[in-house]
Amino acid sequence: MSIMRRSVIVLLLVVLQVAAVGRADLARGATTPFLVAATPNTAGAIASYHITFSTGQYGNVSELALRFSYDTTYLSEAVMSSSVLVNGVPVMSARFSKIADNDIELYVYLSQVLPSGAPVTVDVAASAGLVNPTYTRSCYRMRVGFYRNHFEYGEIWSDLYTIVPSALSGLTLAIEPPIVGSAADYAVSFVTGVNGGLKVGQDNITVSFPAGTSLPASLQASLVTINGVACTGKVFFEPSSPNALRVYMPINVSASSPLTLFFPAQFGIRNPTQAGPVHVSVSTSREPVVIDSAAVIVRAREVSSLAITLSSSSSGAPTAMQVSFVTSPVGRLSPGQRIYVVALQGGYAVPVGGETTVNGTATSSLRDGGALSVRVPVGVGDNAPVTLAMPLAVGWVNPSTPGTYEIGVYTEADMTMASSRVTVTPPAVSSVQLAVASHGIARATQLTVSCVLSPAGSLGAGDEVRILFDHGFVVPTQIDPSAVLVGGAPAGQIAVAGQMVTAVLAAPIAGGSAVKVEFLPAARIGSPVVPGTYGVAVATSKDSVQAHSNGIEFRVLVNVSMILSPASPNGSQGYYIGSSPTVSFVADGAKAVYVRLDEGSPFVWDGQPLTIPSGRHTVEAWAIDAEGAEGDHGVQTILVDLVRPVVTVDQGTGDLLVRQSPFVLSGTVSEPVDVLQVNGVAAAVGADLKWSVSVSAADGQALSLFARDLAGNGTASVRTVHVDAVPPVVQLVAPTSVKSTTSESNQIVSFKLSEPGTAFVNGVAATNAQGLWSAPVALAPGVNEISIVARDLAGNESTLLVEIERREQMVIELSVGSATATVDTQSLDMGAQPILLKSGTVMVPLRFISEALGATVDWLPAMRIVTLKRGDTSIQLQIGSKTALVDLGSMPLLEAPIIVGDRTLVPLRFISEAFGADVSWDQQTKRVTIKLLSSPSAR
Repeated sequence: MSIMRRSVIVLLLVVLQVAAVGRADLARGATTPFLVAATPNTAGAIASYHITFSTGQYGNVSELALRFSYDTTYLSEAVMSSSVLVNGVPVMSARFSKIADNDIELYVYLSQVLPSGAPVTVDVAASAGLVNPTYTRSCYRMRVGFYRNHFEYGEIWSDLYTIVPSALSGLTLAIEPPIVGSAADYAVSFVTGVNGGLKVGQDNITVSFPAGTSLPASLQASLVTINGVACTGKVFFEPSSPNALRVYMPINVSASSPLTLFFPAQFGIRNPTQAGPVHVSVSTSREPVVIDSAAVIVRAREVSSLAITLSSSSSGAPTAMQVSFVTSPVGRLSPGQRIYVVALQGGYAVPVGGETTVNGTATSSLRDGGALSVRVPVGVGDNAPVTLAMPLAVGWVNPSTPGTYEIGVYTEADMTMASSRVTVTPPAVSSVQLAVASHGIARATQLTVSCVLSPAGSLGAGDEVRILFDHGFVVPTQIDPSAVLVGGAPAGQIAVAGQMVTAVLAAPIAGGSAVKVEFLPAARIGSPVVPGTYGVAVATSKDSVQAHSNGIEFRVLVNVSMILSPASPNGSQGYYIGSSPTVSFVADGAKAVYVRLDEGSPFVWDGQPLTIPSGRHTVEAWAIDAEGAEGDHGVQTILVDLVRPVVTVDQGTGDLLVRQSPFVLSGTVSEPVDVLQVNGVAAAVGADLKWSVSVSAADGQALSLFARDLAGNGTASVRTVHVDAVPPVVQLVAPTSVKSTTSESNQIVSFKLSEPGTAFVNGVAATNAQGLWSAPVALAPGVNEISIVARDLAGNESTLLVEIERREQMVIELSVGSATATVDTQSLDMGAQPILLKSGTVMVPLRFISEALGATVDWLPAMRIVTLKRGDTSIQLQIGSKTALVDLGSMPLLEAPIIVGDRTLVPLRFISEAFGADVSWDQQTKRVTIKLLSSPSAR
């Protein structure tokens, strides 16, 4: 019985299955299989669906209803029509809805009617928001209903499709530092799937690390965390993979929850030794599908954020170079280590080097093979910014060929070279500046264009400077070369082509030099007619790339008119004389008028006439309109001379004394004059303003002097002439005689003159103090001839010759009671002591005194007469006689010469003074001092 029941049931199942299959085949017309493919086909994932079937026997299909079974869901009822394609064409509209039996339906309005037997492909994009079922089964089916005019008139069922278990998602990998060979932090993050809940002690995570990654020999599980909780005792090597770890859960993690598995650098995972992209693969015990993370780039040990900046990008030009970068996470540098800069592609030549700075601290650089080696002056940390500044003196020179060149940089810590590109441009001028004399529109104006040639942009005679004026400037078809100055000299040639003006140089200009091109008013360059900002572009024969100038704003200007009073100068050569002129200013529509006198500060004109003082003055005025725009500066030069010329006569003020008539009168004038006359005779005036003229006048006659300066100011004066032919008389005061003797090295020569005038002693002007003239004279040993020349006011001259003989002075010192005397610091034995008599006369040995004074002695024994001679002086003494003969003249003596023993004693003072000596007596010390000129020809 039971066997029979089972047989019946099996038979019924077979019949039902055959019937179902028959219906499905009939509905599809047995031509196109009804297939459904979900991507991804994991449980709970938002997926795209690719569906193929045939309309079979159903024609004129305008709508489709796609029913998904069981727990398939959607994110939103509304669906963008572009998210659903039927046979590659977006549908007219689509919408999700829930129906009975926990099914959902996607109802679409087709863009084209489907005929019977037509193959159909439906693509539902992930953007439609279709979510796979959360249950994993292999028997899911889809139903499609065919509609026409909103009425379902047929259906078909798909073949079976499978939803596999859920998979984790959002897998990311973070490595720090991402440097080859470094121990690094590894952070693995993902979101568990709808079926991916993980439990403590039951579930685990398997992480496969990149090929080449080094795992630690022993695992310190306590360092590993999941969502911050330590995995103590729960980390193991995966037996099936040499580069994978299995980590058991230390906490519960729900389905669809974020999870971060963190391996710190201390755990000991080392990055691969080869640079490149790496990823990890992860699965869990609940979600065994292995998922790969996005790639993380593991870099070589190299600097990052490398940037190269040139001070000049012009080809062939010397340039300063700045290199900036960031060290790697393991790229710290100690003082003394090196940074290397390498010129790649052979464009740059590595310079010799020189003083450089690293992060602002001075250091040295030098060429080391094919690199410039820079010494690190202070420590640099990991991940630290570095700025390497190499000035012009280091010696970098841009390649002569424009283009892009590569510069490499590496350090002793980051040994893999990083590189950056620099662009070398064709040579161009720099610092192009345009200046104009007027900012007003529609007027001829003077312009100045200046620039700096590139270092390699030297220009020779015949080379060109090309200036392209912006459209708006009015450029004449021809320009006279003399109206264009290049470097201050007229251009050799000027060529005009539209807005381009080409100046051909007449002289060379060195590269790197500043060049100024001036367009004078005669060039007739007109400012733009339409207000706006305009400029120029400049190039040369060598600096071919155009460089643009600053912009100059041209606008409608408020102009200022100057009104002078008197309107015209009343003097000569444009001068105002007699009184100062005044200036007023007129500027219609001006908010304010500014005035500057000469180099003074500008001031706002208060409406009162401005008085111009004497002199040459420049008045500058300009206006500011209501919008604050500044108008043209008007400039006018005004000449004012309110000072009359002053005529000075060399003879001084008062009457004129002359020796004879005619005579030459001379003097100076205070300023240039066009007329200077004396009694109507024109005087010659030199560039030094000195003048002279020959005139005739009788004694007592008046002379008229008249002068007129260049401005027309005149002055006149009258002087009386006196004729004097008598020379002045010189009366000598010191020395008292025209011939004298002194031992002094300097002598004051003084004298008086019989009339006013001037005096010179040996050519040196003497000074006059209340009628006593004097001048110092330096005396040489011997006879000095001195010339005194006196000249009166009329020019008469007289000369007095004076002789002063300079001789050395002898000094003799002796004392009563001592036989020793001193002659010019030499000690001598007198042979006997001096005797002081009651009369006060000091008697000394004859032989001593005669020898000391340089006298000769003759002795007449019979008459007992002694004769002493010194120079022209002769003294005769007789023993016992109080009368002496001096040059045969009788002279009395206080005491007569005596003989004591065998010595003849004579009166000291009498003999000394007779020979011209000065004798002094010190009563207290009984000491005698004798001073006598050494020359024997005393006067």
